[in-house]
Amino acid sequence: MSHTLRDVLRTILFGSVGAGLVSGCCYGPFCNLEVPPSSADHAVALAEMEGLTIHLPFGAGISAQCLQENLLALAIPNYSGREILAPIGGVAYPHFARREGDDDDSATDFGNHINLDQGDGTMVVIGNLQEIFVEHGKAVVAGQLIALAVAANQGASSQVQLGWQAGDATVTALDSSSLEGLRLIVAVAQADDADDADGTVLGEQTLGVEEFTCGQPGGGYYTSVLSASAP
Repeated sequence: MSHTLRDVLRTILFGSVGAGLVSGCCYGPFCNLEVPPSSADHAVALAEMEGLTIHLPFGAGISAQCLQENLLALAIPNYSGREILAPIGGVAYPHFARREGDDDDSATDFGNHINLDQGDGTMVVIGNLQEIFVEHGKAVVAGQLIALAVAANQGASSQVQLGWQAGDATVTALDSSSLEGLRLIVAVAQADDADDADGTVLGEQTLGVEEFTCGQPGGGYYTSVLSASAP
């Protein structure tokens, strides 16, 4: 068997079409074959197909208004406190917005944020944080206190960003991409307005992000059922 034909068959059998094309050559019709996705891309694709279910990142009974869909922007009434709980377990990687004098370009639209690595190329991102309580590379459990939201101006609500992203959790979420299939566990009886934000939780349900009513004004209120947990 010729060396060239052997390389072609190896390419077909082992899925390495672009690689030997190992020697940098192109073998006729095989030039148009697509290179198979990497195992990392495959894992992300599988994860997105299955979706991900998480909690709102607040203590049970606290409600937040949804201001923006996709990368959720959630407003917390001032009197509800600013404690942020891990909405799901994972390995935490905190990142900080660029400060004057920093050498690296770490500024992001997420502000100070935490990436919770899910181990499959995806991460849950919680952004717009003021104080962070977790260390780089440390595992956290759902319900664990991980941060405080940025303090709101007088008469306003603190806003937190929440999303499910594909990317490297060890670096800033700026270059990550949003994933579809995120679901959130919320209280069955939603608050009607901010005055009812800390009402009694009567049960729970799971809603896809696309089922949230978001807008400014007009965004719906969604109540957390997440119990606080010790690390």
